[in-house]
Amino acid sequence: MQQPEECAWLAENLLAIVRDPIMIQGETIRVSGSIGIALYPADGADIPSLLKAADSAMYAAKKSGKNRYRFFSSEMTSRAKERLQVEQGLQQALAQQQLRVFYQPTFSLHDGAIHGFEALLRWQHPQLGLLPSARFISVAEEAGLLTAMELWLLKTVCQQGRQWQQQAGRPLNMAVNLSAATLASATFCQQLAEILQQSQLLKRRVWRWKSMKPRCKRSTSARRG
Repeated sequence: MQQPEECAWLAENLLAIVRDPIMIQGETIRVSGSIGIALYPADGADIPSLLKAADSAMYAAKKSGKNRYRFFSSEMTSRAKERLQVEQGLQQALAQQQLRVFYQPTFSLHDGAIHGFEALLRWQHPQLGLLPSARFISVAEEAGLLTAMELWLLKTVCQQGRQWQQQAGRPLNMAVNLSAATLASATFCQQLAEILQQSQLLKRRVWRWKSMKPRCKRSTSARRG
């Protein structure tokens, strides 16, 4: 195919085929696809270059939503290089203590007093500088590192919350954003209980466990201490 219009037509038809539900042992299965398109010779003079460009376009299509296709553009090259830097650096981020936590205060509308804090995860990348979580969370999840990072975040926030509660002499709410993957982990409830116990953030905890499901329900109360 020589013309972009022909490639787009083919991509649309392929995605339409992929979107069609299929039946497997009486169950309806639905899948989605993402397609990246690179054109010769504009996007590459050889097969490896074209594959690399198409791969970058495919990631762009995947990021923009389900069942989409994207043509390669020169802007994707810089994003692909940054993604590679992020993916390679994530392995060392925890070990070399490059993660940072910033706290955003929340205030009471009644009297204007600080009610608590929301924890914001950041990464002090040695080459790219201070990165917001949006720049590396999806890569961390794909690399299987997100749960470990979020457990570190929970531990850090609970320890800091305990220290601030002692200084303030009253309970403070500590808010942490966690991914669905971490919350769905079969070991998350036990890990959270251990973190709370170690930090002594909560004096009393009541846990209700549901067997055979990777979730737990809890009610907590914090008292001065």
